Amino acid sequence: MNIRAYRSRTGIPLFFALTVALLAGPAWSAAKSVIVLIGDGMGPMTVRAASIKLHGRDGKLVMQGLPVKGVLCTTSFGGGVTDSAAAATALASGYKTKNGMIGMTQDGSLVRSILEACRDAGKSTGLVATSSITHATPAGFASHVSSRGSEYDIASQLVASRVNVLLGGGKSFFLEPQGDAWIGVDFKDAAGTKLSGWSERMRHKTGEESERTVLTPPGAASANVWIWRGGSLNAFFDDFTLSPKKGDSATRLVNADFEKGDASGWNLWSGCEVVRDGASMALRVAPGGGCDQTVPVDAGREYSFGYRGRISDPDAGLPDRRLPWDEAARVGYVRIEKKGELAGASGPFVLGLFEPGAMENTPAEPTLAEMAGKAFDLLGRGPQGFFLMVEGSQIDWAAHGNDAEGLYRQMAWFDDTVKAALAYAKKKGDVLVVVTADHETGGVTVEGSTASTLKLAFTTKGHTDTRVPLFAYGPGSKAFAGAHDNTEVPQLIARALGLAF
Repeated sequence: MNIRAYRSRTGIPLFFALTVALLAGPAWSAAKSVIVLIGDGMGPMTVRAASIKLHGRDGKLVMQGLPVKGVLCTTSFGGGVTDSAAAATALASGYKTKNGMIGMTQDGSLVRSILEACRDAGKSTGLVATSSITHATPAGFASHVSSRGSEYDIASQLVASRVNVLLGGGKSFFLEPQGDAWIGVDFKDAAGTKLSGWSERMRHKTGEESERTVLTPPGAASANVWIWRGGSLNAFFDDFTLSPKKGDSATRLVNADFEKGDASGWNLWSGCEVVRDGASMALRVAPGGGCDQTVPVDAGREYSFGYRGRISDPDAGLPDRRLPWDEAARVGYVRIEKKGELAGASGPFVLGLFEPGAMENTPAEPTLAEMAGKAFDLLGRGPQGFFLMVEGSQIDWAAHGNDAEGLYRQMAWFDDTVKAALAYAKKKGDVLVVVTADHETGGVTVEGSTASTLKLAFTTKGHTDTRVPLFAYGPGSKAFAGAHDNTEVPQLIARALGLAF
């Protein structure tokens, strides 16, 4: 047992490391394969609320029925609230890092992931997500970049890492880089439930103005104006308006022109700062960044919504190297883009990208459970076993938006995938299943114990440092019981597989 390596990753006391190993007993080396399922943003109250909503007072989610239960501490380097990049790095490599960094420590040193260790030991590997496959969590297992927004570089690294199965969204990041920023307005009732919404993709090369009329639906009490930045280029926003078409025409938004030199009034998720852009101040939103602001509105009233925005250079390309999509074909990946192609896809390397960006949860796409099931099939053909990470990416997004109904839907789909993984593991007998989260999102609170009395509330639109649930089944699973730091997870997986790490 390499105690020095274990301590260097986790910082936990020696006696605890020995206790964990002894508790696990001979089952440490019994697992041949492992399936890690990560519910992005899934906290303990998220699980509780979904259980009540979907199964009633006495019902349980499939994950709650797994025999081994524990919790994880999720803080990033320095003890602060983590983002998905730092959390993925900890879960994959056992090292803490700064928010935004992937596959490296805070000083830029590259760290090996458990997926890479499994690959090097001859096991097949896979990543499945409902975000772009280049998003922070899947990226954390097979890439190394200083900024999670470098999704084009991540795409190249995923192909170069020779991950056997890659399924999810994000084809645009495997093609020529484009700048794309999404901006929208969601109308919600007094309880915070989304009633309707509108969004558009902003790709102006210069600071052009955009304006449209929006009608608030019956029951609307607030408008949530949001910005999300994808691609690999900076976006700049200024001169927001959200004002009634008739009567008082003053904008309802706070700090709409950023001339104060700060972003007060806006809820900054990440990657946002106020800078000078030409003759005026503007909000710069970096790749992977975003923000929002919620203000009161009147139901059934027309509002004018507008802004000025630009992308730094939407025509940037990669003239000196192969595009990841083309490189994947060159090195032997079977590439698929449609749901109907999934069932027939075969071979040692499969790249399935079903949307330009994130999956949109439509019938035209494969579900998370369907993608995971295909990954079980493909990876299970390897003689040495496999490592597979499956992420329910959009639990986090629903929580960021304080969208309770969306949260329930995402949790239902994620738990369906846990059910499929458990069935596969029971059939095989040598598969370890680990279910956890990278962090909690939304500061979820729950009242009521039946579907009819259930009241879910959010205390924030961001992440929290709440400890997240941990469930496990199969060979080596006993070691996951109790309280752990997220840096312990890859080491426990490695020991269950009998793998040096």
